[in-house]
Amino acid sequence: MKRILLLLGLGALFTAFFINIGGVDLLPDWLGSLFFALGVTGLGRRGGESLSTPAMIAWVLFVTEVVSVLLRPEGMFAVGIGVLFVILEVWLYLLVAGILDERFPEAELSIRPVSILGVVSAVGYVMTMAFGSGILGVLCLLTGVAMKVWFMVQLAKLSKIVED
Repeated sequence: MKRILLLLGLGALFTAFFINIGGVDLLPDWLGSLFFALGVTGLGRRGGESLSTPAMIAWVLFVTEVVSVLLRPEGMFAVGIGVLFVILEVWLYLLVAGILDERFPEAELSIRPVSILGVVSAVGYVMTMAFGSGILGVLCLLTGVAMKVWFMVQLAKLSKIVED
């Protein structure tokens, strides 16, 4: 289970932060999406149940990220991919946080901030794409990072009580 939590945490870390040195992205989003998809798939297998919807969303996000890196879309196509990606990503984080909270009630995870920050981030991103506000884009980015950091804190809290 700790391996699954590590994959989920690495996925959140790689997609939350952008570190570019000399034109090289040190934390590529596509790799973060891959880690997260592997973690969600492992979470479904570990519980003995099929988590087909979260796993499918995670793999769609990974494929979307890879396609966007390979094709480097422009214009409305890029906006559409961006909006789709943010909405699916927030939905996926909410699903995984809810699953972990349900499976490990003894951890007393605090998932409400993930929900609030995720929804604010998604709505802000869509509004930024629609109206093109610079400050709104910055706030949207910060709430998205805050959601992922809070998610990683909850994963760290959970990793202290689970056995592998």
